[in-house]
Formats: sequence, structure tokens, C-alpha cells
Amino acid sequence: MRIEDYIVPLVSAVSGGFGGWLFGRKRQNAETEVVEGSALSAMQETYRSMVSDTNDRLTEQSKRIDGLEADLKSCKEINAEKTKELFLKDYASKAFGLLIIGYDGVIEYTNESFDHYFKVKNGYFIGKNYADFLTAQELLKVARDWETAKTTNEVFNYKSNWLVNDKKFKCTWIKTFNDNFSNTTYTVLKV
Repeated sequence: MRIEDYIVPLVSAVSGGFGGWLFGRKRQNAETEVVEGSALSAMQETYRSMVSDTNDRLTEQSKRIDGLEADLKSCKEINAEKTKELFLKDYASKAFGLLIIGYDGVIEYTNESFDHYFKVKNGYFIGKNYADFLTAQELLKVARDWETAKTTNEVFNYKSNWLVNDKKFKCTWIKTFNDNFSNTTYTVLKV
């Protein structure tokens, strides 16, 4: 046999082997891409499911928080009303001037004795800020003492001066107590 007779089968064998390897490799790569695509698809579906579950839980928690906020608001309203009722009942006497102030400084309530002490008509102070009745120096002192009183809750026999209609009044506050839950201060003035 001649060498030329071997070259054609040899080239055919090599090219067939190389071609088989090449096409086998492409097939393997295609199968790998299918598997990777399936894995990515599964991961995306899992992620979508996780996001959906998380959103459902957040919505549920949000509803629970809204419910708790409504309950807390209701509790604060009931507490404020009960505290006010007890305050008015405990000091229901003409000997006391009663003052209720919100933590924003706005006067919410005064009784007749309080208004009479300052020689003003009933309801004169309602809706006004207590700071309007203090000199600048007195306001600084009271503001410091008020902040301290918010943590101690009660102050007894506190003295300050109020300026009402250009007249100075010496005030002895028998008792001041803070309802931090409702952000309200209750004060008893000796009249």
C-alpha cells in the first residue's frame, strides 16, 4: 500500500474525530445553557414569590400598625378625658384656679376662679399661649422649670408672675402635674 492510500482515511478519521468532538462540545454547551436557563428561571420565580410574600406581610403589618395607632389615639382621648374629669372633681372649689395647658403652651381650660383672680371675663385665656402672659425673663425661668417638670411629673408650691392687661399678678401654683401620655399639664392656682 502506498502512503496516499493512508492519507485519505487518516484525514477522514481525524476530521471525523475533530468534527465529532466539535459538534459534541456544541451540544454539551447547548445542554449547559438550557440547564443554566432553567436554573435562572427557577431563581427568578423564587425571587418573585419571595417579593410577593414580603409585600403581603408588609401590607398585613401596616394594617396592624394602623389598628394599633387608632387604639392608641382612642386610649389617649379616654385618658385625657378621665384625667380632666378627676382633676376638675378633685379641685372643685372656689379656692382654686384651675388651668389646663397643652405641651404646645396653648391654654385649653380655665375655671371661673382662675379668670376671676386675674379680673378678666370667663374664657379670656382659652386658646392663648401661656407665654403671652410672662415677661421675657420670667418666660426663660418658667420654660426651664417646665421642661424639668415634664420628667418629674409634679411640682408643688411653684411661684411665678403673670402679666395680664398690663397688671402684674403674683401666682402661687399649689400643684402642677404633667400627663405625658396626653401631653397636657394640669395646674392648681391658689386664689
